[in-house]
Amino acid sequence: MRILIATTALLISAQLGAADDFTAFKAAQTSEFEDFSASYVNEYEAFRREYLAEFDKYTQSLMTDWADPKQTSMDERIVYTVDRQARIRIDDVKKTLKIEQLDKQLAAKTTVKHLLDDPNTSKELSSIDNAEALLVEQMETGQSEVVTQTTLAKHRADIVDAMLTQQQQTLSSLSRDEAVVEADILAAKAKLTLETEQRIKQVDEKIAQIAKTDPKYKNIRINQISLPNNYLSNRVKPFMQDYQTQASLLSMDLSLLLAISHAESAFDPQAQSHIPAFGLMQIVPSSAGKDVAKKLLKRKKAPSADELFDPKTNIEFGSGYLWILNNRYLKGIDDPLSRKYCVIAAYNTGAGNVARAFNGGKNRSIKAAYKHINTLTSEQVYKQLKVNLPYTETRKYLLKVTQLEQQYQTNIN
Repeated sequence: MRILIATTALLISAQLGAADDFTAFKAAQTSEFEDFSASYVNEYEAFRREYLAEFDKYTQSLMTDWADPKQTSMDERIVYTVDRQARIRIDDVKKTLKIEQLDKQLAAKTTVKHLLDDPNTSKELSSIDNAEALLVEQMETGQSEVVTQTTLAKHRADIVDAMLTQQQQTLSSLSRDEAVVEADILAAKAKLTLETEQRIKQVDEKIAQIAKTDPKYKNIRINQISLPNNYLSNRVKPFMQDYQTQASLLSMDLSLLLAISHAESAFDPQAQSHIPAFGLMQIVPSSAGKDVAKKLLKRKKAPSADELFDPKTNIEFGSGYLWILNNRYLKGIDDPLSRKYCVIAAYNTGAGNVARAFNGGKNRSIKAAYKHINTLTSEQVYKQLKVNLPYTETRKYLLKVTQLEQQYQTNIN
């Protein structure tokens, strides 16, 4: 009996020791992630400020020639030539390309050659088969529209709106973290509001400065081009095998994976934003990157920006985050289509902000939202997301991704 008791005591002691070791291991892992998060905050803040400073500087440089110095948004991609005398505007959903140039009576061939030779615009046009012939033909057979430019002051609201959207995007990214409390969000909002007000002040000063010179803005000559049906598939072709591999591995709809990636970066593996997010699927290292590393890949550290610029790695993290959203954070939503709509929105803004669309107020509990969501049809869920998501950008994102997904389903089939 004494031997049995002694043996049992040893076993219990060994188990407790193992438990202590495991607890220590988990604590060490948590500490590593916390150390990453702490260092990342400082790095992120410096990156964000630098990115926005460059954005503002470029916008102001465009004001010399363009009274409406718009840049890329959720609605369209906009790329200027190096000399800033022309720009292209691409609407992926409508599959249209607008060529806008400061009024010059140039032959179509001359214009197209300039766009294809320019290092900025040529990259965007490379997905068009026989681009030179197609663009020249449509420019010659179509009609040019000539638009008179107004003043910078008349487009001030659009410039300010772009800055307010960036502020919203930052808040949305911050509030996707369930550990962030409402007080932190309010404090961040107050800080960002002051920062945005300062940016707007600088824009107003630039508008006033240019107005004193009484600039003579040239007319804009516009040609609209219909993009070919294989335009989308051409853009994704270099990365398709990696998308297919991840879709198969995680039992995920390939069309959804492609639509989200397209909405995030238009398949630019070097894309980055002020959030900051990186690569094809615009992974934020401190949120989606950390989640996938810890919960799915069992890695000790979140990915770096350099790692996320690698297409294969980026697709692995992006598809992994979608899997986590669908199979963990939002698994309590019964209807698959309703859950998919919520996953799309959550990829942009986090599950907590999706919950707010159904709970009302500041309640970010997804468990509380389940009860409401599961009483609705998928169509009602979609409509409620479109109306009640706390950030306008996420509402636009949901619409764009669902439209792109339909297009990819057709292309894939």
